[in-house]
Amino acid sequence: MTIGEKIKYFRKQRGITQGELAELTGIHPVSIRKYETNKMQPLPPQVEKIAAALNVNFSAIYGMDQSAFRLETRGDLMGLLMTAYKAGLIQVDGPKDRYGAFKEEQCCIRLTPVLSQYFAVVGQEDENRNMLPALKVTDSSVLSDFIRWEGLYREGYLKDQELLTKGNSSEDKNYVADDFQEMLEQIELDLQASQKKLDKTCDHGDDADSETE
Repeated sequence: MTIGEKIKYFRKQRGITQGELAELTGIHPVSIRKYETNKMQPLPPQVEKIAAALNVNFSAIYGMDQSAFRLETRGDLMGLLMTAYKAGLIQVDGPKDRYGAFKEEQCCIRLTPVLSQYFAVVGQEDENRNMLPALKVTDSSVLSDFIRWEGLYREGYLKDQELLTKGNSSEDKNYVADDFQEMLEQIELDLQASQKKLDKTCDHGDDADSETE
């Protein structure tokens, strides 16, 4: 879905008109109409107002750029680490030298406190019995919602492969794919809409204990 389609979806779920949304946000009704019809793209400040008025999470409307999470090169990895750090998802921890720089041979990257409330790093064997690090979700409700979404996402992929294998007509393929994709997108939006606060506020570890030479 586009940003405009998401705004329209959540507005209808809230049961309000475009004019009422305009009143709640202070955004001109013409702009709201143009957003929903994809004739104009709202900027993040406008999306913040709309999300607050519709009582949904900002990212549920604005979305996340999946291309930012590509992982094919060393540059991609560095970009991902920097993005995760800036977003407060990871932090560097360990002793520092006399100049305040982390000692590379002794420091590590770890999850920030807010994520540590929901994930635990455990060892898990792969098919070759090699022990690999894995993230265990410790919140059962988060795990349940994610597993439900993952199952539907995987089912959609398998449906696409089945249609390709059976050689169905393009019209049949598009009908099935569009119908399933619409259902999946609605579930994704509903799961991302939650504004329930996480347990702890994360930081960047600037006050972590340090050790100098």
